[in-house]
Amino acid sequence: MAHLSTPSICGNEEMLEDTKILREHCGGDGHNLEDEDLIRLQQESLLAEKARLAQENSVNARETAF
Repeated sequence: MAHLSTPSICGNEEMLEDTKILREHCGGDGHNLEDEDLIRLQQESLLAEKARLAQENSVNARETAF
């Protein structure tokens, strides 16, 4: 799935915005809570991985600078 939110939004705000966009595009009316929970868990997992990779990239950039 392509990233749906703008780059200026981060963290939980990004997840909330993505969920809102998914609801609008999928015609979600809030009745499918299991799917929303699954999407939220996936978003949290992806956000944690994104943070881990950003940290790893920062360390690598510092090591490369020297």
